[in-house]
Amino acid sequence: MHITPGVGFERGPLGPMISAGALVDLAGMRLWDLDPAFVRAADLRHPRLQMKRHLTACWRAEARAVPGGRAAFIARWAAFGLFVRLAPFRE
Repeated sequence: MHITPGVGFERGPLGPMISAGALVDLAGMRLWDLDPAFVRAADLRHPRLQMKRHLTACWRAEARAVPGGRAAFIARWAAFGLFVRLAPFRE
């Protein structure tokens, strides 16, 4: 559910909450709402280890494997790979 565009709370809180967290982590969305000290500490404790490169490759592979799926839709219409590459994180 967390990669369903516009997922809401009508089917429970897990989907939208994981979606929000993933968008912070992967694309930097709403990163400004978090305490900068918390963000630095998380970055130091959990290094990204080329996450942008790995994630975009995996996302493209999933979109090719399931052309009618959510990953393909998001890659095509929401430019997910671009958002990940432009995220304000160093690799």
